[in-house]
Amino acid sequence: DIANAIALDVFGSIYVTGQSSNDYLTVKYNSNGTQSWAVRYDGPGNDLDNANSIAVYNHPGPAFILPSVYVTGDSYGIGTNYDITTIKYEQPLVIGRTPFAKEEQLQTNLYTAQLSVAPNPLRGTGKIIYEITENSYVTLEVFDATGRKISTIFSGERAKGKYVETLNAARLSNGTYTCRMIANNGRETVKKSVSVVLEE
Repeated sequence: DIANAIALDVFGSIYVTGQSSNDYLTVKYNSNGTQSWAVRYDGPGNDLDNANSIAVYNHPGPAFILPSVYVTGDSYGIGTNYDITTIKYEQPLVIGRTPFAKEEQLQTNLYTAQLSVAPNPLRGTGKIIYEITENSYVTLEVFDATGRKISTIFSGERAKGKYVETLNAARLSNGTYTCRMIANNGRETVKKSVSVVLEE
């Protein structure tokens, strides 16, 4: 793991971002040094992603909101080489707190998503399994090894929860493909991708 940048908020919490196993990794520690949460970002190319800068925005007002967290760096895309990629993480509203409230009393509910394909390697027909933690607009697409889009499996609104879509690969040639999911909850976007090996 490589830490590239650090930031502080008004609660005395520490945010660290960098690279871990070729992904963005952002970690929050409270003022006592205890880890509050950690979140990864794996870019659409499912390749090397490196976060190199982080900033927090402390929201003013009587009903304090935990700071917004901004992470930026470079992420390998599909057919686009390295792209500048910036992610915004929102933390929930904390009613009746002040900036001096104890961090242990604050709870975090980050927007996340999961994506997998089974079986993998795949022969003929398989399942795309995905889960979102908030109501979102979801797009599922499949790309070949050159980055060319092969098909759109699903595009539309989904309530939070777990879903299964059919991946019919009977007409596709053997090789490695990328299944990519983009989910947007109206505030932020989460991207997930997984490599799928197609065999006879």
